[in-house]
Amino acid sequence: MKQKLNLTKFIVIGSMAVLIVAFSLIGLSINAITGGPYFGGFLNSFGLISIGVVCVLIINRFGSGTMMYSILSILAIPLPLLGPSGLILKVPMIMLSGVIADLIYLIFKSNKLLFSLFVGGPILYFYSYMLAQFSIMLDIPGFDLTIKLLSTPLGIVLNLLFGAIFGYVGYLIYNKIKNTSIVKRIQR
Repeated sequence: MKQKLNLTKFIVIGSMAVLIVAFSLIGLSINAITGGPYFGGFLNSFGLISIGVVCVLIINRFGSGTMMYSILSILAIPLPLLGPSGLILKVPMIMLSGVIADLIYLIFKSNKLLFSLFVGGPILYFYSYMLAQFSIMLDIPGFDLTIKLLSTPLGIVLNLLFGAIFGYVGYLIYNKIKNTSIVKRIQR
């Protein structure tokens, strides 16, 4: 019997989006202290993929990735995370990341490990590339080099590799919590 989305599942999906925001804010704080932009981007990517994987695996339904990333996109608008503050273009960009997650979920629905390994790379590459393109459109300096790197085989391989690592971390987290009473209650 197919289980329906209920209020509990919606709360979990929203909570996962808020958790990604929390990871990103920690990264932004470290960026502000150190003056370097890289740690925040790393934590953004880690949260975007790992927590996204945990969410989709817990809810275990097509559409959960799109819902979580849609909530995240709205939360991210006023904040300088996952792109510049106030950038409305973040909404479709982040929502499309959720669509990618759900499509890969459909392909690997029966194998959670393969889903976790293959979902991160495409999302990370898509998001990085689109963010760099929008940043160039907004005339933010330095992103022309990012586009050049992303267009090389090394850039593609690094995105796929880090996406797989972050997805695997999400899988490990899910395996640690999947037998807890809270997760079992959510999955009812």
